Order: sequence, then C-alpha cells, then structure tokens
Amino acid sequence: MSLRKSGKAKMKRFEGENSRYSKKKGKGRGRGRGRGKRRGKGRGRGKRKIKTRERYKKRKFPIQLAMYYFNQCDTKRCTGCKLEKHGFVRALRLGERFNGILLSAWGTKTVTASDRELISKNGLAVVDCSWNKIDQIPKKSLHGQHRILPFLVAGNSTHYGQPAKLSCSEALSAALWIAGFPEEATEIMQIFIWGNGFINLNREVLDLYKECNTHEEVIQAQNLFLENARNEKTKSQSQENDSNSSDLQSVSESDSFSSSSTSSGSENENNNSNSENNNEKEQEQEINDKNEKEKENEDEKEQEQETEKEKEKEKEKEN
Repeated sequence: MSLRKSGKAKMKRFEGENSRYSKKKGKGRGRGRGRGKRRGKGRGRGKRKIKTRERYKKRKFPIQLAMYYFNQCDTKRCTGCKLEKHGFVRALRLGERFNGILLSAWGTKTVTASDRELISKNGLAVVDCSWNKIDQIPKKSLHGQHRILPFLVAGNSTHYGQPAKLSCSEALSAALWIAGFPEEATEIMQIFIWGNGFINLNREVLDLYKECNTHEEVIQAQNLFLENARNEKTKSQSQENDSNSSDLQSVSESDSFSSSSTSSGSENENNNSNSENNNEKEQEQEINDKNEKEKENEDEKEQEQETEKEKEKEKEKEN
C-alpha cells in the first residue's frame, strides 16, 4: 500500500505550511475574506432589532405590549411593525414564553374588565399575521392566555367597515379599552391617520363591553347591540319606503289636480266662448231690431208726406 493512498499521507499533505487547512495561526487566504461584507443584510437586521428594543425601553409605556410576528403581510401597511417602530410593542420570538393575555383566533373567551390586573402585570400580546394565511400559523408555539374580541367594526384603510377583521393596532386598542385603559388605547392609535375613526366607530359598543366583568355579560351586550342595530335598520328602511310612497301619492295627486285644473280650465274657456257667442247674437238682434224700427219710421213718414200732398192737390182743385 503506497503512502499516497493512505490517510497519513493525506494528512501530511493537508497540514503543510502553505496549505489552507494548516493549523498555523494567522489569516486565511482567498475565500474567507469579504464574506462579512457580502452578508450586510443580516447585520442590518440585527441593528434594526437593537434600535427597536432601545425605542421600546425609552418609550416606557405603562403596559407591556408584544406581538408574535410572522412576516405574512406588507411591512409598509403592517400596523404591528409601525407600533414596533415607535416603541410601543416588542417582537416575541416563536416559542418565547409570554404570561399575559394573547389576542388570537383560537381563544374561547372574550376580553373583559376582569382582565385588567393581568394585563397591567404581565402585559398584552397579539398575533401579527395575514387573515388569508391564518391556517399556516403553528398554534403550539404561541404562549399566553388566549382571548378573543367581541363584535367590532374595522376602521383601517384595507378592511374598513368589515366586522371582526381588525388590524393588530385596532385589536390592542380595543382590548385596552375594554380592560379599562382608554387613555392608553387612544395613545396607541394617535400614530395612525384613521386611528380616531376606529374609536369613534366603536365607541358605543366599547363602552358597553367595558362595563362587563364576565364572558357571558359581554356576549349579552353584543347580542343586544346587534338587535338594536337591526331594528334601527328596519325602521329606517320602512321610513324610506313610506317617504317614497308618500312622494308617489303627492305626485299622483298633483297630476290629478293638474288634469282637473286643465279640464276645468277648458270648461271655463268653453263657457266663456259660449257667453261671448250669445252676447254677439244679442247685439246682432238689437241692431236688426233698430234697423227694422228705423225702416218702419221712414215708411210712416213717407205715407204722411203722400197724404199731405194729396190733400194739397184736392184743395187746388176746389179753388
């Protein structure tokens, strides 16, 4: 067996002075240099995390807010990323322990006013993910006491007016309001243009939920609110239908009045024309009567003149 084929010969060849596998201390040559520069993205991400942690510490928000971030949505529109950027929220690693209340889709109970102490001590967290990819999230890696939110309407620009499709910031703000932290809830939403709009949309419901101490009371308040909303909707629809029917009636009455007025006007015109015709006839008769009387008078005068002439002739004869 030759030395070249044996393992010892290979080790000797690798452990040479000029070999790149040599145990001699010093800088390696060739490939080892410049790898750190090529991987600048990783270093930048680490710096960003450090900056967000520093901002979170400087903010000193009275309640610990956190989120499990899964990077499923657009970072420019993600409200959780914006809260983290402003130092309100800290990001949790997947599987990291969290002892507070976690807002997720797998909860069985709603947030109530009785959760105030737990939120003030251990904090409040949310799952930052896309509604279309919620089935891809590993439930076992999420820790905390799972809670859900009652009926609320979204006020963000992507899901405005849609029920139950809240963003991370809206979910955190609603949970804080229900637990008895309205000032903190409004402070979170001040960094968004539509933040006050969400609170104004749901203020009435949030005040109802705020007075409930148990899950059952929250559900009752939710059902009452929905029933009242449905009744108001039916009333408004009935009023609109009544107004439309009254408008149609008024239009038909106006049409009938206009037709009757036109008919009465035509009758008046006919009467006026008949009366004018009668007046003309009467005037013609009067004129005819006058003419006849004048003729009669003329005839009488002629007869008188003739009689006088005859009398004069007779007198001449006598003389």
